[in-house]
Amino acid sequence: MALRGMRWKFDKYAYTNYHQLAYKCATGLTPKQLKKSKEVNSPEEVLDNDQKERLERAKQHIALYLLDGNDYQDIKAKLFADI
Repeated sequence: MALRGMRWKFDKYAYTNYHQLAYKCATGLTPKQLKKSKEVNSPEEVLDNDQKERLERAKQHIALYLLDGNDYQDIKAKLFADI
């Protein structure tokens, strides 16, 4: 996400939570679930072009929602409402 270098008061799991949320939105699975189901080291290895585009779009939406002051639950609801 394009939020590095900005000062945010997130809990220590915020990046992980939003990263997992983006994958869940794009693929229906978390990165850990993708790695386990496809027996790969990196979840990016199994994404097709459509999933890569959806993942990038989800990350962009998350960044915008964070800038607007939304919390995790609001962001999750908005992402899944768009599906």
